[in-house]
Amino acid sequence: VATMCNGFLSVNLEPQVIRNFKLSASNVGLLYGLRDGANSLASPIWGWLCDRKRSVKPYLVISSLLVAISFFLMKAYEMLGIYIDLNIYVLVLALCINGMGVGGQQIAGVIDALHEAVGAGFPDDPSTQGLVAGLWSSLSGMGRFISRAGSGYLVDNFGFSLVSALFCGLQLTCTVVTFVYLVMFECHLQKREYASWDDVTVVDGNGRGRDDKVVFTESYSPSESLMTRSVYIGLPHSYNAGMRIANSMPPKMLQNPNMRSRATSMR
Repeated sequence: VATMCNGFLSVNLEPQVIRNFKLSASNVGLLYGLRDGANSLASPIWGWLCDRKRSVKPYLVISSLLVAISFFLMKAYEMLGIYIDLNIYVLVLALCINGMGVGGQQIAGVIDALHEAVGAGFPDDPSTQGLVAGLWSSLSGMGRFISRAGSGYLVDNFGFSLVSALFCGLQLTCTVVTFVYLVMFECHLQKREYASWDDVTVVDGNGRGRDDKVVFTESYSPSESLMTRSVYIGLPHSYNAGMRIANSMPPKMLQNPNMRSRATSMR
């Protein structure tokens, strides 16, 4: 949706909106650059915010709402019978809000996709990251193609205001759907512990004594590797050597071949 919005504005903004101000070519380029400039300045901030939260869906809600507001200011208000004087200052504000919102959607969207993929059981390794990045690139290209080809046709037949309202509605739909999912599935009144036996491995000992250890791996942010935080605890004396324990360590970390054969997955 974010790339579709970018494609729509890249094709229709100048002939439908900016041309009415009779600006020079340099000023037209400056207005186009404002949106991308706001995107580039806001993206590191979005990334910093996403690193501080396990779930980044609240930032998806906020960024989608920002993009919806920007389209509302760019003539979508006419569909509601509201009149706003779209002067150059309102246009600059709308473009800056649009750039910040699209940047948030792209950053938080990729991080959330990685988080959901790992949560669904995919390994947290370069292969999964490459899969998510490939899907993101493919869908972005498809969104740009559809928006640039389709929005031009829609604007010619129905006008800029209606198509701008359409994209405003798409962003509001993303906002509402993401918010409902967040409330229904990720908001809990009680804090939950996320450590599980899926992230446990034997790292020391022969599986029979008090000196044996296991490691619980924990990720402190959605963009961190799952192996970046570890808490070691001792195994109880009554530990059964036949217990199947998850191997979350790379094979080279298990020096003893017997240890490597014993550290199998526990589900």
